[in-house]
Amino acid sequence: MNIKELLRSAEDILTQHDIECARLETELLLAHILKVGRLYLYINPEQALSQEQIDNYNMLIERRANHEPTAYILGHREFMDLDLIVNEDVLIPRPETEVLVETVIDNLNDSTSILKIADIGTGSGAIAISLAKSLPSASVEAVDISEKALTVARLNTGRYNLLGRITFNLGDLFKPLYGKKYNAIVSNPPYIPSKVIDTLQAEVRDYEPSTALDGGADGLEFYRRLIEESPKLLADGGFLAVEIGFDQAEAVRHLAKKYFKDIEVVKDLSHNDRVIVAKI
Repeated sequence: MNIKELLRSAEDILTQHDIECARLETELLLAHILKVGRLYLYINPEQALSQEQIDNYNMLIERRANHEPTAYILGHREFMDLDLIVNEDVLIPRPETEVLVETVIDNLNDSTSILKIADIGTGSGAIAISLAKSLPSASVEAVDISEKALTVARLNTGRYNLLGRITFNLGDLFKPLYGKKYNAIVSNPPYIPSKVIDTLQAEVRDYEPSTALDGGADGLEFYRRLIEESPKLLADGGFLAVEIGFDQAEAVRHLAKKYFKDIEVVKDLSHNDRVIVAKI
């Protein structure tokens, strides 16, 4: 069997299992097995494959047919200009979260002073690493309640030689940071209402960590805590920036009005409300 035939067979299998983007995913998985780039598959469609390569590939297709996310199968995911290690201990970074990072950078780029940033619920470290790379004067303290997630974040940070500028803290939200001050507090918290979790795509519901998804009864549990507690840790002129669900802007803005003077809502590329920036 050659590359073209194997890809066609795999695409048929994934389509039967209602897997979206089947063509792209079959290519990514085969390129992973062959240790080549996707372009190679187009240049060499008639290349014959060994039985071992076919068997290994079919095992990956079976995993994907069971709705295991491609990022977990491959063991990595692109985020901004990063290539991040991911596994089932961390949420898979999404393009929407890039809007959060870009918004924080835009709000800090003009600063000439040394910056201190807190990343609450760091997961894979995607936000912390992106900010440290883009803001050379910044140091980041990253917090997560999961030691396994912090292990992944440390691995990713080491790959980009940023262990000297990003520190990691195990704990619940701000507890490891009390008594400190930050120019920016950033978070992509769990924001899906508990009752909605069971209705999510199988890729998310069955594989991604529930602690990174479940935002409580109304999806706002962590926003309440972030908004109430963050002013105590913000330096003069500091701000809180959080990612939100597409329909949560009004609710989160209402919560923030009690503690913050200036509140801005930022939209993503699909024109959905995606980030709230609250300044004291």
